[in-house]
Amino acid sequence: MKLKQRLYLSNVIMIILPIVFVLASGYLIFFTVNRHFGQEFYQHWRENATYFKLTESIEEIGKQKKTTDLTQQLQEMYEKKGSKQVEVFYFDDQNQLVWKSEQEVDSVVEQVLAQPMLKQVSFDQRLIEKIPFQKGTVIVVNNAYHAMIEKQLFEHKELLQKLIWISLLVALLLTVIAMMVFARILYQPIKKGLSVLIKGVDTISQGELDYRIDYQTKDEFQEAIDNFNQMASRLEIMVEQQQQLLENRKALIAGMSHDIKTPLTSIKAYVEGLEQGIAQTPEQYARYLQIITQKTNELNRLVDQLFLFSKLDIGEETIHYDQVIVDDALRAYIVEHELEFQTKELIVKLDLAAPTTKVWIDPQHLRNIWLNLFENSLKYARVSPVVIHCQTKVEYDQLLIRIEDNGQGVEPTQLPYLFDIFYRGDQARTNPGKGSGIGLAMVKKIVESANGTVSAYLTGVGGLGIQILFPQDKEEGFDGTNFNY
Repeated sequence: MKLKQRLYLSNVIMIILPIVFVLASGYLIFFTVNRHFGQEFYQHWRENATYFKLTESIEEIGKQKKTTDLTQQLQEMYEKKGSKQVEVFYFDDQNQLVWKSEQEVDSVVEQVLAQPMLKQVSFDQRLIEKIPFQKGTVIVVNNAYHAMIEKQLFEHKELLQKLIWISLLVALLLTVIAMMVFARILYQPIKKGLSVLIKGVDTISQGELDYRIDYQTKDEFQEAIDNFNQMASRLEIMVEQQQQLLENRKALIAGMSHDIKTPLTSIKAYVEGLEQGIAQTPEQYARYLQIITQKTNELNRLVDQLFLFSKLDIGEETIHYDQVIVDDALRAYIVEHELEFQTKELIVKLDLAAPTTKVWIDPQHLRNIWLNLFENSLKYARVSPVVIHCQTKVEYDQLLIRIEDNGQGVEPTQLPYLFDIFYRGDQARTNPGKGSGIGLAMVKKIVESANGTVSAYLTGVGGLGIQILFPQDKEEGFDGTNFNY
């Protein structure tokens, strides 16, 4: 039962109980009096009460100043309040009988009527009372008058008072006890709900984030406890994400230290070689300078990549969205780097089937995607020549992009981790100078900034494939400002 229903029931019971106990006390008084004065006491008392009520009503009618049908009023009054033991006779101012209830006028009634000063006569359980009735007289006869009732009540007045006070005190005590019991019944579920909530809060505050409250009672606390459990689950996830973020930052710092140290070590070694005169010929001198320049460029590119990745990660990178036809952008990038690809023995094959499909993306960021994917294949393919197959097509209102190489791929267990910052597969670990572990992580950040998704897979020939899905632009007025990145 819910607390609201308990409150309603408790309030109703607290109203009804005093009434019930008072009625019970009245019955107790009646039962005690009936046992004390005899089994017929209540019946006799009612008969007397009926007689007195009837006489009072007749007196009120007799005092009326308006001339009305008195006989009709008397008859109606008798039918309403009279009984078989009561007789009523109405005489006019000449002592002539005008109306009677049932019985005939006997000698006793005539004697009472004949004596003006006589108002009431009582004998042999018979009470005769004469009532002035406007210009006439009404005589009421009670043939079952119990004269001892009033005397008995008067003689036992103190007993009756004590009995009434005791009954009322018992009724009050029972009411208080009942209210305390019902208040306890109502308070227990509230106490239980508050206790489990307080315990849950204390447990969570002590760091046990996996704690959940088991509460099966169907009441208002269940909704609050369900919300508490949901809050605890979200808090646990947030803390886990925060811990994972801290671990990622530690890995980022460690990776940055490693990847920056590698080219710096090379630069330092070649600079020392120049200082010590190891490069004795102009060709060696030029070669040393070329390597220093190359390592400096690598270091500069690494810092730029880290800077861009960090800004994307915290959402501070200003992204200039534009409508871009991906097929055209990919062709333009390949043409721009054609000589470089020939030098590095890289062959690019195109299968572009979305010549007019546009997506909302920063054009420079899209170039970053091609740069990182192509460089990733060149670094880790370990074949010659490296063949990259580029495919685009539209599927279900999305632009599908696949970039596949003919390299040696990676272990299937490594696929879920390729886009993690500073993650390197086994091949990269054997040759750490080749990769920084930032490229694919950068690709993922850029794709997600444009509401896309990216995943890795193994091709049929064993190489590595990267699949990108972008929502295509339908030119419905979207301005690129509602991306979550």
